[in-house]
Amino acid sequence: MIKQMKLPPQMETLPFNLCNPKKKSAIINRSYALLHSIAITSLIFYRLSSFLHSRRPSLPHLLVFASELILSFLWLLSQAYLWRPVSRQTFPERLLQEKKDELPGIDVFICTADPEKEPPLEVMNTVVSAMALDYPIGKLSVYVSDDGGSALTLHAMREAWDFCRSWLPFCRRFGIKTSCPKVYFSRYDDDLGGKVYEEEKEKIKQKYKLFEEHVKIAEQSGRMLVETSILNSKNHAEHIEVKWPGMDGLQGPMLSGTCFYMKRQALYGDVVREDIDPIQLKQYLGPSNELVKSLHRSNHHNSANNNDLPISRLLEETRFLASCTYETETQWGKQVGFLYNSVVEDYFTGLNLHCKGWKSVFCNPPRPAFLGTATTKLNDTLLQGARWNCGVFQVTLSRFSPLIYGLISRMSLLQTTCYAYLSLQPLYSLPMWCLATIPQLCLLNAIPLYPKVSNSWFMIFSYIFIMSHFKHLEEVLSTGNPIWTWLNEQRIWMMKSIISYTIGSLNAVLNCFGLREANFVPTNKVADDEQVTFYQKGIFNFQASTIVLAPLVTLVTLNMISFAGGVARIIIKGSWNEMFGQIFLSFYILMVHYPIIEGMMLRKGKGRIPPSVTLLSLAISIAFLCFGSLILMT
Repeated sequence: MIKQMKLPPQMETLPFNLCNPKKKSAIINRSYALLHSIAITSLIFYRLSSFLHSRRPSLPHLLVFASELILSFLWLLSQAYLWRPVSRQTFPERLLQEKKDELPGIDVFICTADPEKEPPLEVMNTVVSAMALDYPIGKLSVYVSDDGGSALTLHAMREAWDFCRSWLPFCRRFGIKTSCPKVYFSRYDDDLGGKVYEEEKEKIKQKYKLFEEHVKIAEQSGRMLVETSILNSKNHAEHIEVKWPGMDGLQGPMLSGTCFYMKRQALYGDVVREDIDPIQLKQYLGPSNELVKSLHRSNHHNSANNNDLPISRLLEETRFLASCTYETETQWGKQVGFLYNSVVEDYFTGLNLHCKGWKSVFCNPPRPAFLGTATTKLNDTLLQGARWNCGVFQVTLSRFSPLIYGLISRMSLLQTTCYAYLSLQPLYSLPMWCLATIPQLCLLNAIPLYPKVSNSWFMIFSYIFIMSHFKHLEEVLSTGNPIWTWLNEQRIWMMKSIISYTIGSLNAVLNCFGLREANFVPTNKVADDEQVTFYQKGIFNFQASTIVLAPLVTLVTLNMISFAGGVARIIIKGSWNEMFGQIFLSFYILMVHYPIIEGMMLRKGKGRIPPSVTLLSLAISIAFLCFGSLILMT
């Protein structure tokens, strides 16, 4: 995704994509930003003036004000994504008008690490799909990187290679666009027709079933295969809908996980030149002569591969390059390749490339170019988010902090702000914990934290709350999603703020002081039938670890107690004018987290919140309210 390939002059006559600014969206976004900024400024003025008129601001007021400042700062950073939204129109058919030998070579890397969490059959469907991409023969190579060194993955690769000998000719012969066999055979909208096609389709379907069977049998039996192999196809050797189009109007979207193409020069830099000292080159790239030769060939748009090398020599060179010690005393991970020192090497690498002046392009065709597997379990989703946020916060705490490193580099101010927002996202945990506990504690102790409903300043708070939600709703609806998506995003954002952002930021701080080492744990991509049923029905599965459930259930329980106490106070003393803001805040938190209430009190069987977690959370909530009330009374 980093910077388009520079093609020969004769290929630059017609553009392969056009960038069209979304003027209407830009006007809406900037108008909203202006009015919201005025409202936030008024809120800050109200808080400061109230502090000046009080002899000694209370601790709850200071904590709530600090939370409002953090939320306002993060909101300000997030507006960079909305400043210049664009759409991009692509013309892949124009590639067909050019000479195929002038197209650049493409390497597709498919990474896996644990066959138990990443089923080999799913990985091999990706391999087969990549090998069947519509690209000139000899220009496309597919590589599988297995960090776990699993014999099962090796066996599945052999089976995939054998199936590809039939699948690739079938795709080329009939112009099959759905190159993933699993998806292709699960669809019913096939419109090619014809007797010959149907006969060939049935034959290839049987071969795919045989391929599936062989891989599944290997998974079940755990066959141990100890050989090493490299797969190179010589015949045919793969939060987003708002933020990425917004960055596309700036310097381009950041690297994120997978599904992107990068120019080789972006990864290697300018070290591979004719005039460079060979000794210096090897200090950068390591002692492999074949690697240096291949980079020289790619720099000269020469697609020739290592066919002149004997297979035994090629395998030996591959083992040498893949060894854990190859990169020692080189610049790999520092100036060459993906950068180290962060568990989100994609974000870190993209930041540095944009700081060097590279540009990226967001390509999002109507027909998805890539499809991946996302987590469907609450536990996996929140812990995966914790790992990601630990990584981006690591960058914040380093010398590469976007707000500092970005501003002194060649990256634009708005692009820097986009990176800064993502790296500072873990800070959402602080105001979320505060606003889910302090106003509720004060509500039970009759301490108002917000203006009276009859006070004109109450309109400022109401405007900020309502308009921020309307703006989010507008973004959701503009991308073609239903209104329920808005509610689900609010719900997941709050859950991530409490769990993912909290754990991620704590781990990053501990790592900064050398008290904890960040690690990478592959996300479980195996979904059992029961979990799939929960997911398809839109029901939360609360079969999660206590460290994930207890904080969420505790905060919901705390707000249930606070809401009940607040309503009782209004009925008995009639203090709704002073305490309405805090009562509404508790009600809103309970409404958004209704699935947790349902899991605690209404659901039976699997997927409910364990009673032990509910009792533990109740005890913590009561202890917090009692202890907090004692502090407020003193």
